[in-house]
Amino acid sequence: MSLSLGIGANTAVFSLMDVFLIRPLPVHQPARLALVNLDENQYSFSFPLFQQIHDRNSVFSHTFASTLRNEQIPEGQDLILTRTVFATGEYFPAVGVAPQLSRRGS
Repeated sequence: MSLSLGIGANTAVFSLMDVFLIRPLPVHQPARLALVNLDENQYSFSFPLFQQIHDRNSVFSHTFASTLRNEQIPEGQDLILTRTVFATGEYFPAVGVAPQLSRRGS
């Protein structure tokens, strides 16, 4: 019984580590991405400041800003809570993926 619990716990911990730490990001050249953070306790700064960084950039091939928000999207008479990414124009070229139009299940 204790051996089974130990194996199960190790499997669960490794599965989480694999998803969050070991497996690379699903983008083109993930090792070349850098997160610019001006305050170690907070990951956000103003859009005018981002524009100045973007305009004066001479080091990075792309710069983009993004944020995640919970948004309510109407579907018929209901509102559906969804996680939404708001990003500036260079987001897709920077991560090396193409945007795709999708539609909720049929």
